[in-house]
Amino acid sequence: MVRVDSFDDHSDDDFDLIPNADAVSDVSDEYKVKEKPHRASPSQGAAGAGRLAGPHEVPQMPYAPDHDAGFPSIDQQLSDHNTEDRHRDPGIAKGSGSFINNGLKYTKTVYNKLVSKDALIAVMGMTGSGKTTFISKVTGRTDLKIGHDLQSCTQDIQVVEAQIKGQTVRFVDTPGFSDTNLSDTEVLQLIADYLAVAYKQEMKLSGIIYLHPISDRRVTHHTTKNLDMFRKLTGEKNLQNVILATSMWDNVTEEEGIKREDELKGRYWKLLLAAGAKTYRHNGTSESARQIASKLLGNTPFYLQLQEEMGKDNKALRDTAAGREIMHELLLLKQEHQRELADMENMMKNSAQESQGLIEALKEHYQGILSDMERTLRDERRMNEEALLHHAPNSGLSERFVNCGFTNTLAAVISLVAVSSSATITEPVVELKKDHLSYRGVSSGAVEHFHNIRYAHDTSGNRRFAPPEPYIPPEGGVLDATTPGPACPQSKAAAPPVFAETPNISEDCLNLRIARPAGTSSKDKLPVFVHLYTGGLVRGSAEDPHWDPDNLITLSESIGKPVIYVALNFRLTIFGYARLPFLKDQKSLNVGMRDQRVGIQWVKDNIAAFGGDPDKITAFGLSAGGTMTSLQFIAYGGEYGVPFTQAWAISGPPGTALNITSDATEIHTRAVAEKLQCTHESDEEILSCLRGIPMERLTDAAIEYSVNNHPPMGLFTFIPSVDGDIIPDRPTVLYKSGRFAKGIPAVFGWAQDDGSTNAGPAALFQEEEDLKWPIRGFSHALTDDDYSRLFSLYPASDFEEEVASYNAQKTESDPIVPVHWFRISRILRDLLFTCSSIDFGYELSRQSNALDPNFAGVRLYDLNQSMLTPLFKAMGMPYVGTPHGSDYQYLSNGVFLEGQVSDEDKVLAESMASSFIRFAYTGDPTIPNHESFGSWPEAFPEGQDLTDSQGTETGGPSKVNLQLIGGPLGTGYCQVRTEAESVKLTEQENEGSVQIPIGMGGVEFGEMETSAFEARNKELGRQKLLDRCAFINTLSEKLDI
Repeated sequence: MVRVDSFDDHSDDDFDLIPNADAVSDVSDEYKVKEKPHRASPSQGAAGAGRLAGPHEVPQMPYAPDHDAGFPSIDQQLSDHNTEDRHRDPGIAKGSGSFINNGLKYTKTVYNKLVSKDALIAVMGMTGSGKTTFISKVTGRTDLKIGHDLQSCTQDIQVVEAQIKGQTVRFVDTPGFSDTNLSDTEVLQLIADYLAVAYKQEMKLSGIIYLHPISDRRVTHHTTKNLDMFRKLTGEKNLQNVILATSMWDNVTEEEGIKREDELKGRYWKLLLAAGAKTYRHNGTSESARQIASKLLGNTPFYLQLQEEMGKDNKALRDTAAGREIMHELLLLKQEHQRELADMENMMKNSAQESQGLIEALKEHYQGILSDMERTLRDERRMNEEALLHHAPNSGLSERFVNCGFTNTLAAVISLVAVSSSATITEPVVELKKDHLSYRGVSSGAVEHFHNIRYAHDTSGNRRFAPPEPYIPPEGGVLDATTPGPACPQSKAAAPPVFAETPNISEDCLNLRIARPAGTSSKDKLPVFVHLYTGGLVRGSAEDPHWDPDNLITLSESIGKPVIYVALNFRLTIFGYARLPFLKDQKSLNVGMRDQRVGIQWVKDNIAAFGGDPDKITAFGLSAGGTMTSLQFIAYGGEYGVPFTQAWAISGPPGTALNITSDATEIHTRAVAEKLQCTHESDEEILSCLRGIPMERLTDAAIEYSVNNHPPMGLFTFIPSVDGDIIPDRPTVLYKSGRFAKGIPAVFGWAQDDGSTNAGPAALFQEEEDLKWPIRGFSHALTDDDYSRLFSLYPASDFEEEVASYNAQKTESDPIVPVHWFRISRILRDLLFTCSSIDFGYELSRQSNALDPNFAGVRLYDLNQSMLTPLFKAMGMPYVGTPHGSDYQYLSNGVFLEGQVSDEDKVLAESMASSFIRFAYTGDPTIPNHESFGSWPEAFPEGQDLTDSQGTETGGPSKVNLQLIGGPLGTGYCQVRTEAESVKLTEQENEGSVQIPIGMGGVEFGEMETSAFEARNKELGRQKLLDRCAFINTLSEKLDI
């Protein structure tokens, strides 16, 4: 719980604080760590301390209030709530009510003591960073319990009062993460309880002091995990109220300290400092501590992000940014424990003949791992149970906790769940009748999840580099689908803001996950999303929390259009796209793309049992995932159609698959084989050798080679290639000749500055000649004449507005950006993403309409808003605009692990995700009567003139309807025209022969005359999109697409 202590300091000295002051003094006080006595909650009784009735085990509660502590009795209002609950659920009458209500009453009493004019400063940091010592110094209190190792003495919340500069300041001492006594889940729930009450009582913080011991020799995983959690608790917009204070300077030399301090500033704290955080040194003295604290007293009081998520947005703790971080960490721990248990089982099996002492030691270690696993599972269950209770429609619990200013304390939730009916939380089970088996999933409140559903066999051994073999499960029984399966071989390290850590990899990775609204039955026939992940074909996992489906699914439920989400793993790097002539002869090229095909077919064949509609499957993906979605259209030359009914491809048209007929992938395959000493004369022998290399060695070799080939991440080194089978020819040749799947409604989108992150640092582009080298990285076949013509379509004069706009917002620390950088950014956007989207979209629309006049159509969009901009600004690249990959945070309805979602972004996320859901239902992303998405016409109206201003046939459209999404011009459609079409339209208007642009049927004339519509037209017209793409699309053979 929360303790409030006061200390009257009669000195009101003003202090001048010099950041990073050189003065360092000794910390002479030594404190001995004392064990805090554990106490049973009232509902447990003396005999039941540390354990509750039923299957749910809980640890002893060191912070649970007992009746002997002088806490007030239950007030009548809470008692009335409890009476209602007992009538509703007899299980609750078993003693939980007194525990919950005493905790609520006590917490309310604590906050009645706080005065709103007092300053409130939180002191945070890892366990052992010196938080309590700092508060002891700033307040003069010597009776606070202080620890010097990973066992925190702050296992509850302390509030200690002092007077600074004549103002009452209360310091909140919080427990640190990575504690040996409390799990991170328990720490987060304890902090959340405190913050929830503070929010209800409108107690805002004046600032946060985050302590880091400079004596730490290196920054560990625990350190970075704490920083990540701190950012998610705090929120990006509040970092300007944060002081990052280094402590324990007396334990290092000045030289060592400065070196570590520079590393913190330049690497680990870089994002925080860019967002406005300040750094100071705490030299261990009372004066230093008070100086640091005084710097926060003038701040405007604020709520933490976690408080707003729980209070304002009414999210369960598990659904907050910090909660999602904890859930991901629990997932990684479970996977680690599973691997350790498997290893120990093998060791014990192989040690049967060893000494009894060794066997006993192994058994003891095995039991230790089991205990760790049980604790992890218990923490996961707590978070899920809290979410379930939070969302329960008739429980009254969420309302009661919010009204009391208390969101589901850990103790209250566990106590309540343990004594209530075991049917409160049920594991969903789905039966596949044709296979005579069932899958048992896991419920997380409003969403049910099924993990590690195998759709194809293990790909190791002789199956390495071979096409996937559909998995045939054994008949009968129930398969466990509660735990995520492994990802395919790739780098395990995290790469934010796109990839989380992927510790569990295996060649037995062809599995998928399914998420659906709680309570879905096989009769519901809900539309289905199938996600193909991004990652440049070198990274990606169906379980990556950067695309967590819960927000999307809960939104779909709230708007009355529930959907099901599926994500599947498929092979990457050399495992998915190795190329040798022998493999081509065996029809074993592009096996990663074949994996996708088999996986989506599994969904089509089986999703009905999970409540999905096999005739309403929307395949979607970003970047590489979008490209693979697009390439499925041309698979087998369209002979077999596609196993989905709609598609949404984000920055991933067929044209992104450059160099598809080149021998580059074969060169890469042979280079990796040589690196691994598989240097044989025949391809068959090379292949046999590569199949014998351990997965880890082959993965490391392929990744190292890829990174050297295409730094910094090795993207698109091993890529799809024409094989005469699943990819029979270049995509452009196939879709121009009609050899692709038609009649599939589709949306193709790109980001306004989609090429900015491919361009490279701005300083590299000082003259026009510098524009060539990024393009050569994608294609070597362009001639000097091609470059001359291309650059003439993107003259520097066309980008003066971009330069002026950037300079108007530029700060002193921001770099100078030459006009040529803006040129290459736009060239790469059009070359890689925009022009191919328009070209393929036009052919899909034209040829599908010829077959079916009722075809739902093709839509295009340009995203002009991004949550990623602050991250790039922190990395010294404030000029990237709306970069590649900005769409995910909006389509997922606000999943953004690296930062805070602003109010404007929340609005756009909900609107764009609603449009996405609508598309899953109808094949049309328009939302009737919606302010922003109420009009989204088909991209390619009738009456196209396929000639340019010189009368030459272009083979492409002369006008395109395009949805501009987000940004300063708002969301709405506009019409992009070629120069020739614009001239023709102007002449017709002058003659009075036409007033409304052709092909705008279904759109009200009044809307076209609005200033927003005209502003969007002007902006897109300035980009000369269709004229530029008309030339770029003539380069398809040289670009090898």
